[in-house]
Amino acid sequence: MARMTPTLLVDSHDLSREGLKHILLDSSFRVAAAASTLSDVMDHPLGREKPGLLVLCYYRSEELRAQDLVRFRNEHPQARIAVLADRYDDEDLSTLLRLGVNCYLTKRVSTESLFKSFDLVMLGEVIFPSVALPLVRREFSEVETEDWDDEGSVNADSERLQRQLSSREHDILQCLVEGASNKVIARRLDIAEATVKVHIKAILRKIHVRNRTQAAVWAINNPAMPQMNR
Repeated sequence: MARMTPTLLVDSHDLSREGLKHILLDSSFRVAAAASTLSDVMDHPLGREKPGLLVLCYYRSEELRAQDLVRFRNEHPQARIAVLADRYDDEDLSTLLRLGVNCYLTKRVSTESLFKSFDLVMLGEVIFPSVALPLVRREFSEVETEDWDDEGSVNADSERLQRQLSSREHDILQCLVEGASNKVIARRLDIAEATVKVHIKAILRKIHVRNRTQAAVWAINNPAMPQMNR
């Protein structure tokens, strides 16, 4: 009998999640836990069993909580991470690669290709659409030198960018790490939602990233970031 890989499944759409669970019944990937959010599936008791694969369904209309992916990677360093996106996007793939994702596919993939891709991922391969090859090559070369010096410390340029942020921008950046929406941030900091948007645009410009998820990843990779003033 083929060895079964304990698999965690995350999909916020109930019908899609149940469909994937059914599809995986015919594979070597056994769904050990399934939930609508990554934080929920990580809180599911697995006993002594360690997950071998995380299948994360990602919809562009939803906020990607970078903090949860970092937590998963820290708690389960042996696990592989596969993302099934509702559609391909360069920015999303760039962010996900920096978060340690090993496989990026769209939901248009066939069942046979899905199984083969998961098998390859478990053998240590990195899977992504062929159209993304130039991006992936660029990301892997940049990640090695982008924010860290030879000793693994945050480099001077990163520290310089951090000093450019105001106290309020630090607070908002911490909220982005937590995956908070603009409305939640506004309520938490007692400011207008329009003001939150202005601050976020300023943050993206100052730290040279394209979106709020990349900003959260940047903050996570900077351990000297001050905690939010409460």
